Amino acid sequence: MLTIFEEDRVTHPLYQYTRISPARKLRTKAEFPPATSYRHTYPHRLSGFLRGVRATLREWRRRKNGRLELARLDERMLRDIGLTRSDVDCESNKPFWRK
Repeated sequence: MLTIFEEDRVTHPLYQYTRISPARKLRTKAEFPPATSYRHTYPHRLSGFLRGVRATLREWRRRKNGRLELARLDERMLRDIGLTRSDVDCESNKPFWRK
């Protein structure tokens, strides 16, 4: 038979109930700051994001071209740089987004 003792009972709930405080109310459209206050920060963020995208695309293109050049090398040139054909095949079969 199962007996529940006082110390076996859960004294705190698993999920805590949270309530929106009365001080936090919905704002009307007139209470929001004007859109002009965001104009100074938004282009900076966008240009930073676009610079990152451009750098990533440039890196991907560099990897793709480097792997194509590596695949075009003959056995003598591969021996000069210390690679085997299997090393080149492994590297050239990688997708451009992988290092």
